[in-house]
Amino acid sequence: MNAVAHASEIVSGGETRQLLEDGLATAHRRIEDRFTQGAVALTSIMDVLAQLIGSMDRLTGALDGETASAVMASIQKTVTDLAGLPEMESSRGERFGDIAALCQRLQGEVEAMREIMRYLRTFAVTMKITGAHLFEFSSFAEEIRERIQQGAEEVESFGQQLQEMQDQIVRARAISAGMVAEYSSAVPGIVEELHRNIGKIGQEHQAMALLAAEVKQQAKGVQGKIATVLSNLQIGDITRQRIEHIRSAFDILEAFIAETSELDPAEGAQMRLRVARLAAAQMDQTLQDFLGGCADVLRVMSSFATDAQGVLEIRDKIVGLPGAKGAISLRALEESVAGAHALVSKVEASGADADRTATSVVMTAQALLEGIRIIQQIEIDIHHMALNSTLRCHKLGEAGRSVDVVSAELRTFAAHLEQPAGKIVSTLHELEQISQGFGGDVVADGDRISVPLADALGAIRSICTQVDEGLRDFAADGQNVFSTISGAISTLDFESELGEALRECLALASQIAIGQLKDDDNYPDAIAELGERIFGIYSMAQERDIHRTLFPSPPEQASVGSSEEAPEEEDDLDALLF
Repeated sequence: MNAVAHASEIVSGGETRQLLEDGLATAHRRIEDRFTQGAVALTSIMDVLAQLIGSMDRLTGALDGETASAVMASIQKTVTDLAGLPEMESSRGERFGDIAALCQRLQGEVEAMREIMRYLRTFAVTMKITGAHLFEFSSFAEEIRERIQQGAEEVESFGQQLQEMQDQIVRARAISAGMVAEYSSAVPGIVEELHRNIGKIGQEHQAMALLAAEVKQQAKGVQGKIATVLSNLQIGDITRQRIEHIRSAFDILEAFIAETSELDPAEGAQMRLRVARLAAAQMDQTLQDFLGGCADVLRVMSSFATDAQGVLEIRDKIVGLPGAKGAISLRALEESVAGAHALVSKVEASGADADRTATSVVMTAQALLEGIRIIQQIEIDIHHMALNSTLRCHKLGEAGRSVDVVSAELRTFAAHLEQPAGKIVSTLHELEQISQGFGGDVVADGDRISVPLADALGAIRSICTQVDEGLRDFAADGQNVFSTISGAISTLDFESELGEALRECLALASQIAIGQLKDDDNYPDAIAELGERIFGIYSMAQERDIHRTLFPSPPEQASVGSSEEAPEEEDDLDALLF
């Protein structure tokens, strides 16, 4: 059998040709599926990177927003007020001490009035005894005695109220002293802790911002690599098109032979052999280009594992996992502010108690003033009654002399009440003035500190929640990036699965291309026409260059592939991007 007959037997509708057709169809389908999966995998990486950046922005934004800045500024201002708590409580204690001293002074005056009332009672009894023989003095002496007794009772009532007030002041003063000791011990530590934690948050936010920038830089690096891989994925579309062109070349061949009746079987066999050679050459170049493109993809993808690990390392730094740096101090600040708020709440409670005590002191002082006015009035009544007694005694002459002496003593001792009474009135006014000063600053100071602290505490807890959610999301997104990239690496390993399929197609194409191709063809016009039809399906310069090695170039296409057409070829390739 000659070479032409052998070639005819190989390339004509045999099993090998059918296997090649099936192999090309299978490779075409698998390339389309696998590269679509690869594009989806790369898109998913882009999505999780966007989620990662978004969660990072939310995390840093929680500490960098207007609310957070306002909260920190409010706390900084409040720290100054906190530092003044011991002095404020000490001033309050001093006021209680001043009131206690005034109470003690009042007690001395009350004791003086008690002493005077004892003398007056004695003189009243003496008057009654001395004037017993005088009928008109008996009822009068009893009246004076009753008035003096009433005065004594008022003095005792005054003294009892004063003692109750003094006891209340003593208790309030003791509580204030305890608060001074507590504030002096606790406030400096709280103030220092607030300063420290605010400073740490600023440092940690700065560190977090740097890490966030590192995350974004890492993410942008991966995004750039993905763009490169997406560009390289055009090798899949190019390969599919070239497989389609190989299959189309066989279809064009059979259609041409069928419609060209002047070709004899030997000439048809030569054309089949020529197209088989063309298919093998195109398949060989397609395989080489495919393997080169896959190598480029794998080269870029091999660095993704390092990128994914880098994302995890940054995540560990930010979320503060064991051995990592940059643990968040917001919770520590929350505890500091909560402690400060609890302390200030005690200030408010203490201030409210002080205010109530001061109010009670003012009311007691007013009641005592009323009581002292009654005593003063009794003193006047006693003085007038004693004066009337003296006038009556003068009318009685010698019989009333003894009673006159007692009446004079009554007037004298009754006048002695005026001095302690006047001092008591003055002291009570002073006590009122001191007591009224409590409500003007103690409670107001407490309110001024506690309100912004309560607001800051609520805002910090809200920020803590946002940061916790941001850390949780960022940790999950970081793991998601790692998992997605790790999964994509195997998805984008096209060569291991598709390379073998293309090699099988090349082997089959090479097998059907075996035979002797005549150099002195007697049908150049038919070959040229067939070549022109096949040439028209190409979209890439490489395909045209390979075609020219087996078919003469069409006259109108002679310049195809020259330097002038390079931009058009690049446009063709760009159109193949996913």
